[in-house]
Amino acid sequence: MVIITDNGTPFANQSVHDFYGKHQINLKYASVWHPHTNGQAEAANKNILNILKKCLDGAKTRWPEELPGALWAYNTASSEVTQESPFSLSFGMDAVIPVDLEHSSPRIETAANFNLGDLQTWMSENDDSRRADLDLLEQRRESAALKRWSISAGLKGISTARLTPGLLFKETWYSNDGFLLTAT
Repeated sequence: MVIITDNGTPFANQSVHDFYGKHQINLKYASVWHPHTNGQAEAANKNILNILKKCLDGAKTRWPEELPGALWAYNTASSEVTQESPFSLSFGMDAVIPVDLEHSSPRIETAANFNLGDLQTWMSENDDSRRADLDLLEQRRESAALKRWSISAGLKGISTARLTPGLLFKETWYSNDGFLLTAT
């Protein structure tokens, strides 16, 4: 589990750091001078808090028990805009959900029914497939960022008709006004 903070006073004391260590929470810092990162962190935190509120039903003291489930829900749910989950954008594949493990879904059955002779062949084929998936992952991330930007630009009244569908971008710069994109 990761918490992103701006190193504010509530997060900069020893008891909080001890709590993080005890619960295996990785603390990351976002620079206060990088508003884009802070905005992303704040948006993610807002979504996670909304999930937690729905899980707690007024029993606010139970939030530590509910947090892992809320994070799981957030990280595995597809965004309406990008059609991708944060997990899939990070790792290039969908997460295996606990129900699949409990009820032996076809995905789990396939993984569990290998004999040793077929395992080497499968590993070779899977390795090639996984490399191709990872090569395409950056394009999926860029596509998701472009979809988010185009929705945001549309909401701001900026025309997105100038964007060419399927155009890949070599570099992306962020400014306070939005994205500046350079095509490859």
